[in-house]
This record gives sequence, C-alpha cells and structure tokens, in this order.
Amino acid sequence: MSVNFKDPMNEKARSMLREMFGEPVAQDDFKQLFNKRMEMQQKKMKELANVAKQPVTVELNSIGDRKDVGGIVYELDESGWRKLPIGTTL
Repeated sequence: MSVNFKDPMNEKARSMLREMFGEPVAQDDFKQLFNKRMEMQQKKMKELANVAKQPVTVELNSIGDRKDVGGIVYELDESGWRKLPIGTTL
C-alpha cells in the first residue's frame, strides 16, 4: 500500500500516518510505502487530508509494482516492498 500527496506533506500529516499505519518501509516528502494493507476509515482519511491541507491518494499495490521514493526505486514482491539496486528505473 502506498499513500501519496501532490505537495510535500507536513510533519503533522507524517505523524498521523505513523499513528494510523505504523512505521513506513520507505518515505519521502510526497509518499510513504507500507507492507500491510490495513483497514482504512473514511473519517480518519478525511482528517488526514485536512491535517495535510491537500488531497490524499491511497494505492493498493500489486506484486511487481514499482514506486520511486526519494530517488530510490522500490518493488513490491510477496514479502513486501524491497529496495532495488541504485540506477534501477521505473
């Protein structure tokens, strides 16, 4: 699962995401990757968007999906997100 923002997220939003989903596998100013698919409550997601002061996009990723997080490419496999070698592209 990945949580994405259009603009850099503020520290309050980052903290709220940790409260909701635990520590991310990877994060930068615009996205966070989580290994587990967790229950999401619409009310909590609305609160997150209000705290972040921007829309929040949640993606339920599939095996083989790749995401660039801070210039490092991660790929989702059966055991979760794993960092790919430097120089790997999407």
